[in-house]
Formats: sequence, C-alpha cells, structure tokens
Amino acid sequence: MTFNEYVETVKREIKDYLPEEYKDVNPEINKVRKNNGMELTGLTLRGESNICPNIYLDSFYDLYQDGMKTSDTMSKISEIFQREIKRSPQFNLEDFTYNNMKDNLYYTVIHAEKNEKLLQDIPHQRREDLAIVYRMHLNVSEEGIGSILLNNAHLKLWGVDQGEVHTQAVMNMPKILPPTFENMNNIIAEMMGADIEEFEEMTGENIMWVLSNDKKMQGAAYIFDEEVMSSIAEKLGGDFIVLPSSLHEVIILKEEENMDLEYIHGMVSEVNESQVEPDEVLSDAIYRYSSKDNKLSLIEEFEQSQDMEMKM
Repeated sequence: MTFNEYVETVKREIKDYLPEEYKDVNPEINKVRKNNGMELTGLTLRGESNICPNIYLDSFYDLYQDGMKTSDTMSKISEIFQREIKRSPQFNLEDFTYNNMKDNLYYTVIHAEKNEKLLQDIPHQRREDLAIVYRMHLNVSEEGIGSILLNNAHLKLWGVDQGEVHTQAVMNMPKILPPTFENMNNIIAEMMGADIEEFEEMTGENIMWVLSNDKKMQGAAYIFDEEVMSSIAEKLGGDFIVLPSSLHEVIILKEEENMDLEYIHGMVSEVNESQVEPDEVLSDAIYRYSSKDNKLSLIEEFEQSQDMEMKM
C-alpha cells in the first residue's frame, strides 16, 4: 500500500474505530508545513469542537511499513484523538479577540532561510540567520506544549501590528515558559544518577551550561532575551559563545583565549546532521554574546568587522 493509499484508507475507515460519541466527526486530510521546510500529512476529525487536534499520519505509515496492521495503526490514531480532544481547551469564536488571547502569546525562534516560505505568511522579526515567530499558548502537558502559530490573518482579524504582538510576547515569556540556566555537569550527573561532587571530581570544572525553559520545549528563544543574556554574562564574568543545540535549548561556553571556533562550528554541524531531528534543527552557525554591547552576533560576521553595526 502506498502512502497516499494508506491516507485514503484512514480517512475512509477511521470513524469505525471511534466511540459512538464521535461518529458525527468529519475526517479531513491536510498538508501542514512544519519547521525547516518539512511538510507532513495531517488528519483532522472535525466535529462540534472549536479546536481539533491534527494527527500526523506519516509516522503511522512508518509503523505500517514496519509490519503493524492497518487496523492497529488506526486504533492508535483513535486513542490519540480521544485523548487530545478531551485535553484541548474550548472557546467560542466570539471570544477569539486580541484582548482575550494576548496573555497567551509567546515567541520562539526558527531558521530564517530554511523557513522562507513559511515566513511569508506569518509575522516575524529577522535576527542574524534566525527569525523570531509568535505562538498562542493553549496548554502544557507532559507530551509538550499545545499552541497555535500566529499568522498574518490573526493580526488582521485582531487589528494589531507585529510590534504590539512582539512586546506582549516578550512580556509573557517568563510567565508562560520561565527560563532555565543549568550547569552541564549537573545535568549529566543527574542523568547518570551520580553524586554531583563526585562527578565533578572525575570530570573537572564545568565549562558548559544549557539555556532553555522549564519545559525544555522551544527554549532556544531566550537567546534574544536581553535581560536573561545579560544575567548569564554577569554569572560567567564576560563574553560567551552560544551553540544552537536545537529549537529547544542552546549550549553556552564561556569565551576563552585560543578557542578553536572552527572546530566548534564543525561540531555543531555534525551533531545537527547526526543527532537532531530535521524539524528541530535551529542552525549550524555559532554566535558570540558581547557583554559590553549586550548583543548576540554571528561569529563569522563578528570576526570580519568588530566595529561595524551588526544586522538585526
């Protein structure tokens, strides 16, 4: 069975795997543009609910190809739908106003060039090789963050501009997804179940820290929070290097003399290629934070002209 045939089968038969209370839903198939140019095929079971979960069929087709019966994949799809529809918040469309939603706005970062088409339809700010984009927070669970990507149509509906949205999103960040700044030795020791003091005796002084948020989801955005970055510079006693581990976190290195930046850059690229999911890669670039200027800049650009104003 080809992927398209599998999708049509799911659309045609999925209601047979749903409880009676969901027999009136209308299955719809849609293409969803994800981060870094990825496109997934989503199943929406639209009923009376204002918000319907999008269930991506690509991974279920992979299970089918690995030997799972089509009926078993649809049973799993049914389970996910029932779980997510009960978890989804509900509101009337009349309540979908800027005043009602503004406290739910926050921002994330994505790679600008890899998401060029997506950026045409959404409000954003370009920063170095990245773009700040905005989301409406719906709920946070163990499985992740429930949110909606803000698009240009939302701004038109609300009658607000991107500047107002950005200011509100920046203000909301600490409340919705508070920042975290952790010692890498502590993280590794916790993962290993080791005593931190004994671990540090074996590994030596910590040279790496991880910046994210308390949910470890979309936490790389804090590299553009001036207050957070300034506080890190104060803790580390000066400038530092930022390595984009993923959309969810970045690694911080205190800048030292004779650092092999070319090697570090190559390491980031290799890790992105081999260890990070394609839709979670942030960038292959590395950055320097200047404590004097309170500014984050691409390393290559910074090295070429320290006295020139960096692009924003």
